[in-house]
Amino acid sequence: MCKFIKINVKDDVVVLLDDSKMGDIIKVDNKEIQILQDTPKGHKIAIKNIDRDNEVLKYGYSIGKAKEDIKVGQWVHSHNIKTGLDGILEYKFESKKLENTVKENDIYFKGYVRENGDVGIRNEIWIVNTVG
Repeated sequence: MCKFIKINVKDDVVVLLDDSKMGDIIKVDNKEIQILQDTPKGHKIAIKNIDRDNEVLKYGYSIGKAKEDIKVGQWVHSHNIKTGLDGILEYKFESKKLENTVKENDIYFKGYVRENGDVGIRNEIWIVNTVG
């Protein structure tokens, strides 16, 4: 069986962690799914039937729309999905001036003082999806 990752319970696809061959089997949510075509690792396989023009979900969110009917076990990639951003032709940023309502005694700093007197903050790790 091929290894894969399912990112969100709502997802229509899983991501293969190994190259797969047509006929390979993956077991997703207690269902066996036969892979319908050779698919490279890092690519998506449909785990649900997706009708043409319907949203394709990964990360629990739409990553595009199906260009054609996609069957369970089929490779999902740019050949059969398209962007869902149709209709967005122009974006214009319009800033709004906000009044500063913070009083000086309400200001605080969530940091720490180092031995040498400098101050520091704790680092954050952000995970940002690359498809959306």
